[in-house]
Amino acid sequence: MIQFEKSLEMTVVITDVSGRIVYQEYHAQNDKTEIDLANELATGTYFLTILDTDAQLIHTQKIQLIR
Repeated sequence: MIQFEKSLEMTVVITDVSGRIVYQEYHAQNDKTEIDLANELATGTYFLTILDTDAQLIHTQKIQLIR
C-alpha cells in the first residue's frame, strides 16, 4: 500500500521495468491518499512517479512487490 500525507493535486503513475504504465490516476487529495495494488500487480519491480498539475515531477521511487 502506498500512502501520501500531503495535500495537493497530483497524478500518480506506476510503470513496470519495461516502461509500460500499469496504473495512472489523478488525485485531488484532501488529507491522505492510499493506493492498494497488491491484488492487481504481479510480483516484481515497479516505478512510482508523482506529477503535479503542470506535469512537473514531484517524486519518483522504485517499488518492489513481493508476495
